[in-house]
Amino acid sequence: MNFRPTPLDTAPPVDLAGEEEFQLGATVVRPSLLEVSRGGKATTLEPRVMQVLTVLARRPGSVTSRDELVVTCWAGRIVSEDAIQRTIAKLRHAAEADAGGDFFIETVPRVGYRLLVRGTPPAETSAAWPLRRLRPWLAVAVSALTLLAAGGAWWMFRPQPHAATLQLDAVAVLGRGVPAELPALMLEDLRIALGQDNVVVVKARGADLVLRGTLQGVDTDLRYTVRLEDVRDGTMIWSASRDWPADGRFAPRQAAVEASQIVRCGLRGAADHPRRLPTHTLGLFLQQCEARVLSGSRTWERVLALSRRIVAESPDFSRGWSALAFAAMQMSGFPENRTQAAALAVEADSAAARALKLNGQNAEGYAVQALRLRSDRMVEREALLRRAVAAHLSDCGCELLNYANFLSTVGRVREANVWFRRAYDDQPLGAERAVALAHNHEALGQFEQAQAVYDGIGAFYGDDPRLLATRAAGDRLAGRWESSILVVSTTGPPAWRPALLAAMEAIKSKDPARIAAARPAMIALSRQQPGSMIPLLTAVGATDEALRQVEATQGRWKDIAPDLFGPGRVSLLREPGYSRLIEASPQMSYWRQTSTRPDVCGEKNPPAFCAKI
Repeated sequence: MNFRPTPLDTAPPVDLAGEEEFQLGATVVRPSLLEVSRGGKATTLEPRVMQVLTVLARRPGSVTSRDELVVTCWAGRIVSEDAIQRTIAKLRHAAEADAGGDFFIETVPRVGYRLLVRGTPPAETSAAWPLRRLRPWLAVAVSALTLLAAGGAWWMFRPQPHAATLQLDAVAVLGRGVPAELPALMLEDLRIALGQDNVVVVKARGADLVLRGTLQGVDTDLRYTVRLEDVRDGTMIWSASRDWPADGRFAPRQAAVEASQIVRCGLRGAADHPRRLPTHTLGLFLQQCEARVLSGSRTWERVLALSRRIVAESPDFSRGWSALAFAAMQMSGFPENRTQAAALAVEADSAAARALKLNGQNAEGYAVQALRLRSDRMVEREALLRRAVAAHLSDCGCELLNYANFLSTVGRVREANVWFRRAYDDQPLGAERAVALAHNHEALGQFEQAQAVYDGIGAFYGDDPRLLATRAAGDRLAGRWESSILVVSTTGPPAWRPALLAAMEAIKSKDPARIAAARPAMIALSRQQPGSMIPLLTAVGATDEALRQVEATQGRWKDIAPDLFGPGRVSLLREPGYSRLIEASPQMSYWRQTSTRPDVCGEKNPPAFCAKI
């Protein structure tokens, strides 16, 4: 995510040369010299790190927003989430290594950061800054609260279940071969990925649970091990270990995000239980969370088995029943389970009903009921999805994505953008929701916004071929062929490269003769993977073939409503053949029943199907 800060006229920029020295516990900070000194030992900080420390120290114990940091430390430039996180990680490292833990930086989910002096309660933290310097910032705080109220961010204040408190220990290094900066970066990634809501509260100390991690070089890999322990009695609740390639620049950071997703899943689920969940049940629930994060047909089989054990141990655990419902629903859809599909479907329905009977705020229970409906019951599906997003979200916040996808499917693409954005903000380090938001921007023709989303997630996933291919597809829609040509020439399937490159080069040239010459090979190639190259087919003038493939991939629309308004379909919307497909879709009945219309019907020269609604 990139930050374009809200103007903060009263926020003074940081000029380190003119800043007076101040003290945090036994640590003396001299901004003009970029120096932190404790016990006669001085350490030099990077200018940006010192700027952030100076701003946070102006209001010890109070929260400083990301926007304020961008204005005061980055001169208001557009700054990526990753840049802020790296700076905070370096500052936390300096607090421990150079300041002896005299102060620490706490992340306040969805808001920003605050500096706390060790051993001093936040409300009583001694002022490290003259009161006259604080007055402008009070105005900023009042303005921010006013804007928040005007913005109608009601969901941030709705009632939530009791919070789970978690302490993050420093990532320990075992042996050699681990880059020096990696433990601090991974710890910060964990903190960010966990701290997006007020259900899992990350605390510096005094928490009920503690998450410990180790990094170790093993041959050509880095082994990342995490353990969740009960602080009160030291019981280990869950642990996992995974090897990542040491030469994969982004892999260790992805490991931290993956671990946070598992812990978030477990603690969010446990928070919905009316009493403290038995330790053994929580351990089983975390194991099924781990399997869900890893995904795949075999892991869903494991989720199903674990969920059955969970509800047998704790039959009053609503999230255990909804996990069972979701796993049974997933398993019923795999081809290898056709003989058991009916029994699994019944189990899914029964478990979802049980989950909601135990807890009417179980969003996952409503989501399963919605997804189990046939596509011709879209009005009922929407009602259930709306109940899901209004309830207590599951660990992944997938209910937000489900509703966003539904709105996109019925052509309410602009409204869907709000929900794709909420899903992304809920877990900004999740690649799936970042790609979904970018796709939605592309469907709206907002290519620069899509580019910004790709830039943000690229800081964590780098040159992942899947992300590059997705981004290149968006560039093609925007008419930017250079990146697509580069991706295909370097990472595309060798057997496909000649036809793809010839088609892209021809489209880029805008030469009708070259485009016509590339068309036959493009059609032949697209038939090997129907539906995946529809935008390219339309770009080379093979519209009839594109329509044929759309119709073939939609099937009978019995269980899944067709994606008619995605970014790959925009170029077909005004084709007569496409209008006929839409007229035969389940969406027509939905629009008539709800008196709604897709966004495109409000534009100039609307497609022909709009007249039939």
